[in-house]
Amino acid sequence: MTETAPNEPAFIRVANEIRNSILCGRILSGAALIEAELIDVYNVSRNTLRESLQLLRQQGLLSQERNKSVRVKRLSAAELKDIFIVRRVVELSALRGRQSVPADWLQRLGDLTREGTGAIERADWQVGATTSLRFHQEIVALHGSPIFDQMFSLLVTQLRLVFVTGAQERAFQEPWLMRETEIHGLLAEGRYETAADRLEIYLADAEAMLMTLM
Repeated sequence: MTETAPNEPAFIRVANEIRNSILCGRILSGAALIEAELIDVYNVSRNTLRESLQLLRQQGLLSQERNKSVRVKRLSAAELKDIFIVRRVVELSALRGRQSVPADWLQRLGDLTREGTGAIERADWQVGATTSLRFHQEIVALHGSPIFDQMFSLLVTQLRLVFVTGAQERAFQEPWLMRETEIHGLLAEGRYETAADRLEIYLADAEAMLMTLM
């Protein structure tokens, strides 16, 4: 879901909507963003759109070469490695040393795992990928830090740029959704350190697998 405050400037609203489309897999890595089309879609001026695209470039989601169109960025191996350094620090510290978790948070995490299971059953891998990323956003939300939440929201959108699409999506997505269900089950049982251990292995395996796609 796109988070937009009621009185936010139009360029931030448009940037948020484009970012959400990347997160949800509707706009893919390497895709060209055509100004004339986006102006019609978002009903904004050219200057407003350009402010939005500039913000997304600053956030590492878009790139533009001189005299060429703006494109959704392709991450480098170094950038992917950096993302996983941050993920280990932020996600694992959300679970390590815990004695309890809020019941409403655990419910939201469970809702996401059920949504992921439903996506597997429907073979809706685009929804599965987005649900998986939001599962990890919920883990970070345990910190109760709006700064972490904002930072991690951008990070998972960048990570979405590496995900596989097309015929190989099932093999790419299904194992991670199943492992997230296992992590949720451990948390529901109060086995927080074991859940953190599983998450640590998950992150190591995910990084290794995504590096093969670079």
